[in-house]
Amino acid sequence: MSKTVAVVAYHYPPEPVIGSARPARFTKYLPQFGWDPQVVTAADSSEQGPGVLVHSVPDHTRSQWELGKRDPQTSGIELFAEKLMRRFVFPGAIALSWSLTTPRIAESAIRSSGFLPSLVFSTFPPLACFSVGATLARRFGVPWIADLRDPYVFSPQTVEGFIPQRAQRFLENYYLSLSDAIIVNTESSEQMYRDRYPKMAHRVCTIPNGFDPEDRLGACPIPPAANRTLRHVGVLYAGRSPHAILASVTRLRDRGVALVNDLEVGLIGPCHVDEADSRFMASAAADGWLDLREHTVPKDEALRLIQESHGLLLLQNQSAVQIPGKLYEYIRIGRPILALSPRGSAVEWMLSQCGIPYVNIYPDDSPDAVDQKLLQFLEFPSTPVAASSWFQNRFNAKAQTQQLAELFDRVLAESKKRSS
Repeated sequence: MSKTVAVVAYHYPPEPVIGSARPARFTKYLPQFGWDPQVVTAADSSEQGPGVLVHSVPDHTRSQWELGKRDPQTSGIELFAEKLMRRFVFPGAIALSWSLTTPRIAESAIRSSGFLPSLVFSTFPPLACFSVGATLARRFGVPWIADLRDPYVFSPQTVEGFIPQRAQRFLENYYLSLSDAIIVNTESSEQMYRDRYPKMAHRVCTIPNGFDPEDRLGACPIPPAANRTLRHVGVLYAGRSPHAILASVTRLRDRGVALVNDLEVGLIGPCHVDEADSRFMASAAADGWLDLREHTVPKDEALRLIQESHGLLLLQNQSAVQIPGKLYEYIRIGRPILALSPRGSAVEWMLSQCGIPYVNIYPDDSPDAVDQKLLQFLEFPSTPVAASSWFQNRFNAKAQTQQLAELFDRVLAESKKRSS
């Protein structure tokens, strides 16, 4: 007999952001393992797969942050409160007002469906997903599982300032203490949380990001007569800086190195970078070799841009334990990958085993070392290469969803045992 799980996912298809893919994969395959999902999301979702009921609860403050336009349904108090929180406590998106209004709306919608949840599952980002998930679980009297994915908000080293760091650590401890299980997406993140919270260590497990085996993603032919392209398509989140790569291209161009004469670097998507990087990027764009488009592009166009690129750029200089979701797309496309990530990072570990040609630049590399690595990368042919069997087997979303369903079953059984 199937059981119902309420999935709290702020981002969900048809949103083009990479963060919507993980909950979409899970909800697609959960019915095959005895769990019927109901999704609570801020996305205006019309894509409902078999067995998936979607409750869309709009975030009316979102247009202010992403488009600079105020939604008529948003009060000035809501905007002011979230602006204060972003400025002094939680840099980045938190969806504060959404977290306050959604539990009531979602609870009503779920009860009206006639299928009450046996469990609530929240997947990050933003922070609001944990608040909504914990509240819904309490209202329905069921277990709650927190899918942290990457330790982004919950990694104090990613932000500066006494108040943000203390606030993040407080809420990290608070939300994790409420959860019945904690999911991260790399083994290094799992070990980090086990070390940080030994009393909660038994709750922490790893379910990596992955890919849908039914989604036949691959490379597309490169347009004729195109410049050699190296692209990053998607949001460039705070902390991820393209400076080392762009500075290297500038040095090599100034030296007249032939390999970079026809190189076009693409940064396509919103860029949350500091003022110095922003000026540098504007200068490179003015010189004509940086394709800078700071707006969100539709998912189909984003995929086409990377499928037609000679090389793929991955920026993960701010963390050694995270693996961005776009890396899974890159590997399946099969063209060379230029990564910027720390020594011994989870990104470097995956690249070393995936079978795709790559070069990894370290944030502490000297300018000469960066230049040499970039030139090495530019020597790679753009012919697509098939990913290794290790990658194909380990990151298959159907197998990962089975692991998630087994976790649901275990948490639910333990909860019933405690209450009996």
